[in-house]
Amino acid sequence: MMSHSTDGTGDGPASRVQVTGIEVATSGASAIDAVSEAVCNLFLLTMIVMIGAEVIARTVFGTSLQVTDEVGGYLLVALTFLSMSVAESHGAFHRVELVQMRLSPSLRIVFWLPQASMGLGMVLLCLALTRTIAAKVIVLRRSAAQ
Repeated sequence: MMSHSTDGTGDGPASRVQVTGIEVATSGASAIDAVSEAVCNLFLLTMIVMIGAEVIARTVFGTSLQVTDEVGGYLLVALTFLSMSVAESHGAFHRVELVQMRLSPSLRIVFWLPQASMGLGMVLLCLALTRTIAAKVIVLRRSAAQ
């Protein structure tokens, strides 16, 4: 079942689409939103599987996977930053509109800048994580070669 209806916010061509009972917010940048949300879901599912595997390994086999804590921490940080942009696109953040509506347009931009910089923060975080993982791979290869 698929139905379309406008969300009534007046913020551009946004709508709510219901696909088989699940309501999804769509907007002009729906492809980016969908990819970001899918990556968030993938990160969360990966964390659940890793933690479950760690629990099973510890209780059943009496050993640890050694990597769950570190990779889980990285996934949690990446998930936090990426989910912020998804939440913003869905309008899920609380806003103090009482203050914002009394500000001049130039001051509103100052309050908008942190929200707009979330994407840049996400890119920088991904680069830092990639650099860290690459360095660890190099160290593991060197130790395996010895």
